[in-house]
Amino acid sequence: DIDANGIVNVSAKDKSTNKEQKIQIKSDGGLSKDEIEKMKNEAEEHASADEARKESIESRNQAESTVYEIEKNMKTYDNELTVDEKDSLNKKITECRDALATNDSTIISNATKEVQEEANKLFAEAYQRKSAAGEQAGEQAEPTSEANEEKVDEAEFQDVDDKEKK
Repeated sequence: DIDANGIVNVSAKDKSTNKEQKIQIKSDGGLSKDEIEKMKNEAEEHASADEARKESIESRNQAESTVYEIEKNMKTYDNELTVDEKDSLNKKITECRDALATNDSTIISNATKEVQEEANKLFAEAYQRKSAAGEQAGEQAEPTSEANEEKVDEAEFQDVDDKEKK
């Protein structure tokens, strides 16, 4: 049994000899008030270092995510991007990866911002080129005569209930 104070009481009885043994387990540990205060002070002392590490990790994750998305979009717009545009993006991606090696959140954030801005500009241009090419292809593919249109027959229908079938 465990009581409200966290004390465990265990008893065992040997039925053949009617001998009974009891043991009580108490929590002897716990932290003293001095130990708790010491831990709080250490946490406060390391708070700024922890915050800096958190910022570094967040900027690193953002940079890696951004680079991944840009590389994915480069494959999507491969035909629309020029060689110079691809080289420019690859250079920015390399700079961003180099910034990751520094573990400095400011440097990483700046490199991420630069590669993101370059990618947004180039992908917007590539999207416009792709849209323009799609419109030109669509205009050429449009049928000019009504003979190519599909003939649609109109018909009426009536719902029949299962009860009416019987």
